[in-house]
Amino acid sequence: MSFCIELFCVVTLQYQILVRIAITYFIIEKKKAVNTQKNSS
Repeated sequence: MSFCIELFCVVTLQYQILVRIAITYFIIEKKKAVNTQKNSS
């Protein structure tokens, strides 16, 4: 039982890290897109 809980905690932690990385990447890409639009116009 405790093994399953530990496994769940590890998976949840990794998932949270992946979500944060994805959000950060998305924000950076959005900023890049905005910057390129400003430069072209």
